[in-house]
Amino acid sequence: MSGVSFLNWLDQNKWKLNFVVLVITLLLVGGAFAIWSRWELPLTSPISPQTRFRFTLGSWLRQPTAQPPVVYGFLPYWNLKSAQINPNLTHLSYFSLTVGPDGSLETTGDDESLAGYRGLQSDRFLEIIEIMEKEEINLELVLKQFSNDDAAKFIPDQKAQENLYSQLSSLLLAYPVAGINLDFELTKLWPDAQPQFTQFVQNLKQYLIKHHPNAKLSIDVYASAAQGQNLWNIAALEPWTDWFVVMAYDFHQRGSPQAGPVAPLIGTQAGSHNNINANLKEFLEQVPPAKILLGIPFYGYEWQTDSRNQSANTYPDTGRTATYERVQDVLSQKRALQVKESWNDIALVPYLSYEKDDLTYIIYYENQRSLVYKIDYVNQLNLAGIAIWALGYEGDNQDLWTVIDQKL
Repeated sequence: MSGVSFLNWLDQNKWKLNFVVLVITLLLVGGAFAIWSRWELPLTSPISPQTRFRFTLGSWLRQPTAQPPVVYGFLPYWNLKSAQINPNLTHLSYFSLTVGPDGSLETTGDDESLAGYRGLQSDRFLEIIEIMEKEEINLELVLKQFSNDDAAKFIPDQKAQENLYSQLSSLLLAYPVAGINLDFELTKLWPDAQPQFTQFVQNLKQYLIKHHPNAKLSIDVYASAAQGQNLWNIAALEPWTDWFVVMAYDFHQRGSPQAGPVAPLIGTQAGSHNNINANLKEFLEQVPPAKILLGIPFYGYEWQTDSRNQSANTYPDTGRTATYERVQDVLSQKRALQVKESWNDIALVPYLSYEKDDLTYIIYYENQRSLVYKIDYVNQLNLAGIAIWALGYEGDNQDLWTVIDQKL
């Protein structure tokens, strides 16, 4: 066929060719849509090696490290029977033993102190230790003090501290303890509370170095602690502390007047500290990233609200803890409760709303997607790892553990 004849043929059959091209295009688009509609999105987040938070432009960008990431899980005594010990854990920290004003570990008194002590002596705790030894998970013990008055008596008292050391020696001989965690959360301070607490931590660390040199010492601190508030002078504590467990949650709480994220990763308000990123900036100015464990909540909060709006007003005294297991239970009743799943684009966390008995409720919580964002954040900043509050709150569900296994 000559060139002229071929052009004439194309001109005469143009509509046929256009039809063929259209059919092929529709088939390709249809096939692509079919694949896309069945494709399970990978566990990825917008935080990548190309992401740059304002404060990471210096030496805090992720560097290769020989230390494996820490997966630190708190096991409260009330979850002893229900919690499953996941093999992804590197450390399990039992919560808790209460430090008395004279330095003794309380074995009598209120229900919480007694329950914590009894849990330590239970058959279930011994079973957990056997599982941990098999999985090569380190055991730590939480020493707790939430009483302002008792702390004010104990912390400055050298004899009380020596009494505590004697109690610790017995525990470290009786159990395969790899570390001590201090959870001192006070609402009212006395003069010199900060330097006295720093001196106590220094004394405790020096005692451990001398008598139990392999035992680590960690301190639980609020996300805002690096601002110099509360009991902790972060810069002064840093030389004596192996890890700071930054409790990066409870930005909204049970009693919050509005519903909102419990652990918002980022925010948009200039200068605002109402998110994890803004608070971590100040920690990294005082503490090496290898000494920071980012607190991860396996829970959220649930409120009765006046609407389904993401910042809806809450009704007084309706807030309560919503474990991940509780969230899954609500989602399983999606039709009956008229559940609507939503996403807070500013905080990078999920929330849901539902109706029950003509009342509206909102739950803010963590899911796979939000946990991916947080772990990518931990990886980018080269933090030591994560600390989970609390083991057992996930129930039998393995969603969050799948993310930890894949991403950390």
